[in-house]
Amino acid sequence: MSTKKTTKKTKSKKLTKSQFEELETITKKMDEMIRRRLPDGVIETSVLKGLEAEIRQEALIMSVGGFLQENEGYKAARKRKNPVAIEHAMERCAALTLRFCKIRIASRMTKLRSRETCMADWKVGSCQHPSQLEPSEWPSEVKTRMIMDAVGKAVRSGKLSKANAAITSMICIHGMKVNEVALAWNVSESAAYQQIQRIRRVIPEIIEQIDSNLH
Repeated sequence: MSTKKTTKKTKSKKLTKSQFEELETITKKMDEMIRRRLPDGVIETSVLKGLEAEIRQEALIMSVGGFLQENEGYKAARKRKNPVAIEHAMERCAALTLRFCKIRIASRMTKLRSRETCMADWKVGSCQHPSQLEPSEWPSEVKTRMIMDAVGKAVRSGKLSKANAAITSMICIHGMKVNEVALAWNVSESAAYQQIQRIRRVIPEIIEQIDSNLH
């Protein structure tokens, strides 16, 4: 009886590792597709000039962080175990998320520049930057943006993987719960929670670095 329990536990551990390796593989493949579609230096005009890396990263996090798993074509292809259909669905996902992220980042940059102009035109008065407030006082969209900025920095520095970033996106942007993340990637809740715990350990340090740069 004791031996059976030990064997079962070991098997579960191996399966979890395999599943997260699959997540890393999918993330790497999506990254390659997105990089091929949007290499550095191709945006020569508009507010997006020079932001190829940021667009790619946001598109990758968005696609692997929930958008791909909800794609009916991708789900059907995986169910049939059809590699050609899977790749086609992933290419389509890369194109759609890139297009969406270009629009979203362009809108964000336009608003940011508009605010900078308004602030420059002020004669009197002042406003508080989010960095002057306690994190608990930040608006929800500022909290999400700060967390995702920190995740992006952690990925670039090698402290988190792109797959970790995708999981963070599922929770912060898509509002998914741990059990929903586990269900999306077909892993146990404890395995998903372990990944989230790792992210939680890294994020505060990165946010502190970002915060110190703002002062």
